[in-house]
Amino acid sequence: DSVDLIKKLLSGQWPVAATLDLHGANSSQAAERFDRFLHSCLEHRVRCVCIVHGKGYGSAEGTAVLKDQVQSWLKNLDAVLAFAPAPENMGGTGAQIVLLKATETA
Repeated sequence: DSVDLIKKLLSGQWPVAATLDLHGANSSQAAERFDRFLHSCLEHRVRCVCIVHGKGYGSAEGTAVLKDQVQSWLKNLDAVLAFAPAPENMGGTGAQIVLLKATETA
């Protein structure tokens, strides 16, 4: 189940193979980069990635706009099996560790 998946994810069962850093991006830049990054990861069969969205300290309102956006994008993607806030040494609440489905080759 998903709780087990998240525990395994956070215990490092799948090493993070790629990282996307969205620091400083606005919403539309972030959306485009997120899209390209995930597409590329799926294409190259990367299973575990880290998406750094920051904690919102740099945003105009001081709120983590990208954090909410990234989480909502992840929730709506079929290719995402699980995601959770990153361990402290990888960005903590300013990043998400994401487990992607293994893709079948055509």
